[in-house]
Amino acid sequence: MGENKEDTIAKGLILKLLSDEDIRAIDNATREILSTHGIVWADSEGLDYFEKGGCTVDRATMTVLIPSSVIDSSLKTAPKKFCIYGRGDDRTVTQEQGGRVNFTTYGPCIRVAKYVGYGRYRHMDSTDSDLGEIARLCDWADGVSHFTVPIAANDWINKGSRDVHEIVTSLSNTTKHIQYAEPIEKNMSCYWNLVKAYYRGDEKLARERPILSFVACSVTPLLYGSNASQVIIKCAKLGIPVNILSMAMAGASAPIYLAGVLILQNVEVLAGIVLSQLVSPGARVWYGSSSTAFDLRHGTPSVGTPELGMLSLASNQLGRFYKLPTITAGMLSDSKVLDSQSAHERTLSSSLSSMSGATTVFGLGTLELGLSFSLEQLVIDNEIVNMERSVLRGIEVNTQTMFVDIIKNLGVNDRFLSHSSTVENVDLTSKTKLFDRSTLGDWQRRGSKPIEEMAHEVVVEVLKTHCVEPIAKDIMDEMKKIIHKADAKAIKEREDLYGE
Repeated sequence: MGENKEDTIAKGLILKLLSDEDIRAIDNATREILSTHGIVWADSEGLDYFEKGGCTVDRATMTVLIPSSVIDSSLKTAPKKFCIYGRGDDRTVTQEQGGRVNFTTYGPCIRVAKYVGYGRYRHMDSTDSDLGEIARLCDWADGVSHFTVPIAANDWINKGSRDVHEIVTSLSNTTKHIQYAEPIEKNMSCYWNLVKAYYRGDEKLARERPILSFVACSVTPLLYGSNASQVIIKCAKLGIPVNILSMAMAGASAPIYLAGVLILQNVEVLAGIVLSQLVSPGARVWYGSSSTAFDLRHGTPSVGTPELGMLSLASNQLGRFYKLPTITAGMLSDSKVLDSQSAHERTLSSSLSSMSGATTVFGLGTLELGLSFSLEQLVIDNEIVNMERSVLRGIEVNTQTMFVDIIKNLGVNDRFLSHSSTVENVDLTSKTKLFDRSTLGDWQRRGSKPIEEMAHEVVVEVLKTHCVEPIAKDIMDEMKKIIHKADAKAIKEREDLYGE
């Protein structure tokens, strides 16, 4: 397994924002809404599964009423623990409620913030080439557990099947597991063919060790479109893990009160989880939250707000209550560049999310309300992750670490600096690869470089020297055939639609 047992969150650390009584109140309100008001499900096949599973379905309004008994049976079959797979065992990551806290990127951004030196940036539309560089950097970054495709390959718009190119570019440039946030239902068979191609047609292995997972997002308030419904259904049938995600916005698509946001989010996420379990009991799912507050002054869905961190923290409590692995937002910022605002916002939200026991925290590398991505920010975020993991491991208290006898035996003028225990455990204290802990004089002698300049140097070095093991030629040839068919299909559909 590509993980360290020592990274499991310290049991005494877990943050709580809601009381047990609060959690039960949210759960009860969720069940009341689902059983008496319901949720709109704009997909006939999804409605069929709900109806067969014991739910009340109104075909005219496409509304589903889900009784508590169905919720309970679905929560019972949804796994508390499962693995997501990269190219090798060292890239396998366990997703477990109460287990290790993992970190990933966020997608999809539409721009990249290119660092041009002296604290200046150039914001540009993201491309397939940018995606390849980000994937390689994430392959190097030890803080990135798996790769969530973080940007759109805008140069493939109107030229082919952009989504398929994004997945193959990611597969080609990282050996880590890949999560795709914008799956297109009609291309699910194409994605599945890519997974099978990687395993040279071995469908059993592809089902057991899928190298891809997907996100299915509700439309707040209280709606699932046909695309998200079909993604859930097809992932359940194929054994592909799916992140059931709500993006409720306080004051816009959800109530201004955060308790109301949590209830609305909970209704949507649990409804998606119920469908997955009705399709295939034991289907691998996450409880996902990207909920935040809408900034009514600027008309923007702010991700740097403290409300995002609070909602992520509370969502992790709900996931723990339901015994489900969680993916929650953190490491996000509304800032457009790498500055003090970005540093504060992303550290606050990621700390709240990670220290409340998230299975995975997403957002690394992201700027500008989730619209821009920065390679330099990713390098800095990697450093933040490793510092947070030092906190997550907690303080080990035992006879050896308490040092009682040695403390008593040392004199008042003795120092621990030269003690054998210090010399033998010189690597025990936290270390940084990027953040500067030296004196002012030493820093000046090294050129007085600001943090973003140092991060840029790391980016340049990694992209020059880090090699990702290439996919075998016969597998890559098969994937190229899949891309070619997908492109031809996309071009024909556009011609039929627009007459081009």
